[in-house]
Amino acid sequence: MPSQYYFPPFNPNVTFNKWDVAQGDGVRSSDLTYYYSLKDGNLSSTVISGISIPISSYSRSEDVTTVYFSQAGQPAFYPGAIVAVRNMVNTSVNFTGMISAAGSGSISYTNPGWPDTAAVGAGTIACTINPSWTTGFAFIPTYQTKGDVNNNTITAKLGDGYEQRQPNGLNSYNQALTFVYTSRSPKELRAATNFIENMAGANAFEVLMPLTSLATNPNAKYVAPSISYTTDSWNLVSFSVQLNRVFDL
Repeated sequence: MPSQYYFPPFNPNVTFNKWDVAQGDGVRSSDLTYYYSLKDGNLSSTVISGISIPISSYSRSEDVTTVYFSQAGQPAFYPGAIVAVRNMVNTSVNFTGMISAAGSGSISYTNPGWPDTAAVGAGTIACTINPSWTTGFAFIPTYQTKGDVNNNTITAKLGDGYEQRQPNGLNSYNQALTFVYTSRSPKELRAATNFIENMAGANAFEVLMPLTSLATNPNAKYVAPSISYTTDSWNLVSFSVQLNRVFDL
């Protein structure tokens, strides 16, 4: 999908800052993927990764799992990095998607389940994309974010207060979220606009949820029909993104 912006391909000699965008990995001419930088001072040799890190232990609380590993010699992770947690003895902890938090020797992600803590004898963190870059919707909104849940039903009125009801369709549950971003950089707005333009309102994608109260299914799919924005002051903008939950076959 053509964008109103032009982004050159990744270049290992360039120091990128947070929300800079590169189109293509700079190696394969066929790669038209948009890569979004997750940190300032991002000097990377590649946006592609083949790392696999052994996991030492994990804990799960309030539908968030944190896995621990030895940071020595490993790259730093950032919220929005895409990982695959594999081969865990407790298979409910396995995960593929964007992480919500990262520290020295740990990453966290939405993972519903009962509270649990364990040392593990197996399990790895794998990345195919450099963990200081992402291809996902990793834009964290402010607290003015709004959510609506509606159930679509068919109702037959029988009179005298009597009625019959049934769900309308295979998925009658509809979730709509309005993510609000207050006083952000123009660079973040540009990156978010490019992401939504590229998805064209039709291609579904996963969303990095800021709170588990909004959703605990990290692999739920959404479409974004629109983004709107205003300029607050010099070098500050505010914008909002409409997200609708979809159920693709």
